[in-house]
Amino acid sequence: MKEFERLALDHLRTELTEITDDLTDQELCARIRDCVPRAELYGLEDQDELLAFIDSTYLLDDPAFDTTPSFPWAQRILKNKYLDSQEKADELLDRAFSEHQSMSGD
Repeated sequence: MKEFERLALDHLRTELTEITDDLTDQELCARIRDCVPRAELYGLEDQDELLAFIDSTYLLDDPAFDTTPSFPWAQRILKNKYLDSQEKADELLDRAFSEHQSMSGD
């Protein structure tokens, strides 16, 4: 397992325990491997930025949240040329967390 995969797996198990508890390490790693190249297409490349993208897939319960019509705001954030990559990641995670709270009634 690559170093980033291990770090991301530990992060998901620690930070999103309730969401990822029923998933195997293999399932989580598959999602991590799927997310990294997609996140990089939007300029998200450092560890925290990649984790924000991965977390968003779980918070929104949609592994393709960045391309589905259910979350049009995701494209607006990820393709915003006026935001740097850290700003994109921060806004993305904030919005995904808010959406998750709304969907789960928390």
